[in-house]
Amino acid sequence: MDFFQKYYTLSLKFLTTRPRSEKELRDYLTKKLGNVSEYDESVSLDELIQKIIDQLKKQKFLSDLDFAQWWVRQRTEFKPRGKRMIQFELKQKGIGQDIIDSVLKETQESLSDLETAKIIVRKKIEKVRGLERHEIYKKIGGLLGRRGYSWTDIKRSIDDVLGEEV
Repeated sequence: MDFFQKYYTLSLKFLTTRPRSEKELRDYLTKKLGNVSEYDESVSLDELIQKIIDQLKKQKFLSDLDFAQWWVRQRTEFKPRGKRMIQFELKQKGIGQDIIDSVLKETQESLSDLETAKIIVRKKIEKVRGLERHEIYKKIGGLLGRRGYSWTDIKRSIDDVLGEEV
């Protein structure tokens, strides 16, 4: 097996656990190839990594747009986050701002930050029932703040859910 094929196969295995961004795969290959001495010196490591990435893109195994859509879907369905936090996470994964904007615009039509915040508040309200109002805001508001929601959405979601119970 030649050097390209070996690391191409390794990349495919890396992509089987979950979708990846191009930056994640580039970082992974850089780490794997960092101290390898058995490869052909006529091709630089950067060129080899780019060749692998190009091949994966050509075969549609790697796409930043598909990754961003998957990431946003995961974050809205299973571990709700505010749009600011999702945007921050996608930037860390190396996704371009134009892709982030288009993917968030698509999802904005389905659920707003306020609606996802209310879902979280409804799930967590049982744990804080019986506490004073300011303690509820402190506990649930802190949770929502760490997940990237704005103070306006935090306050409105807690107010709305507490108002539903009255």
